[in-house]
This record gives sequence, structure tokens and C-alpha cells, in this order.
Amino acid sequence: VPLAANMQSAVFDPLVVALSLHLTPTTYNLFILLRLLLAGLCTYSFLRLFLPFAPALAGGITCMLSGYYILYLTMPHLSVDVLVPAVLLATERVLRSQTPRNILFAVLVVWLVIVCGMPESALMALSFGYAYFIFRVLSESSLRVHALRHTAYTVLATVLACMLAAPLLLPFAEFMKLSFDTHQAANVGGLVSI
Repeated sequence: VPLAANMQSAVFDPLVVALSLHLTPTTYNLFILLRLLLAGLCTYSFLRLFLPFAPALAGGITCMLSGYYILYLTMPHLSVDVLVPAVLLATERVLRSQTPRNILFAVLVVWLVIVCGMPESALMALSFGYAYFIFRVLSESSLRVHALRHTAYTVLATVLACMLAAPLLLPFAEFMKLSFDTHQAANVGGLVSI
């Protein structure tokens, strides 16, 4: 199996790598809890940019224990889905200040979204982040004045993250051409459902 090309196996996800080193019921439970904690901490940090402590804390706890995360607690795609608050946080930090630290944080977040597997969830998470970026730039005049600069830094962070994830993305692109799925008419005997 070409593990690098099979993004769903999430061989480069740091939490999955740590879990694989010592797989026990306790470490698996810790893996599940760490994913929820990551969502809660990133939501709290994002909301703290706009709200006081108590509402931000309530928002972080609510996100961490939301029905979607609890319902799909053991599903592998949750590793990417819990990073949506981190994508929003990284986007907001880059919009507020283009320091090397904020750019590196954005690169790390985009890289994590890509390497945690589940390309469909990664596309959704990154699309949501870019939609948030566009909304923020268009809705605030102080950001609109420097829209080109903000866009350049966001593109830079994305390109750097994709370069770091290239050992995963390049085999995946090749694997896509050779993959078998039911979305292609030739793979289901030429039958097309209407």
C-alpha cells in the first residue's frame, strides 16, 4: 500500500504517529481526548481575540463538546475537522499582524490540515478559512486598504505549507489518477445513474 499516497491513513499526522508508537486503550483514549482539547483550545484562543475571558472559555468548551465532535468521536476525519478553529485563528493572526511567528503558525496549521489525512475534510477546512479571510478583508476598511499585502502573506503561508506537505501531496496526485471509485462511469460498467 502506498501509505504516502493514501492520505486517509494519516501516516504523517503527529497525533497518529504518537499513538502508533504505543497503541493501548489508554493511549487511544488520550488520542481521542487530545483531538477534542485541540479544538477547544484553538476555539478559545480565536474567540479571545474578540471576546472577554468567560465568553471565550464558554465558546471553547461548547466547541470541544459539540454534538458533531461527540457523535463522530472515533472517526478518522475528525483529526482534520478539529483544526477548523485553528485555521480561523491562524487566518485572524495573519490578518492582524504579519510577523514571522504568525506566518509560521499559519504554515503549521495549513500543513497539519493537509497531513492529517482526509482530503475532503481538508478541502472543507481550508475553504472555510479562505472564505473567512475574504469576508474579513471585505468587511473591514482597515484590512481592505492593505488587501494585496494580506493576500500575499496568506498565499505565502499556503504555498510554504504545501511545499512541506509535498511528500504527501505529490504521491496523492499520482494515486488519484490510478484510483478506483464509483464516480467514474467506466468503473461501474458504464452505467450512469440519473
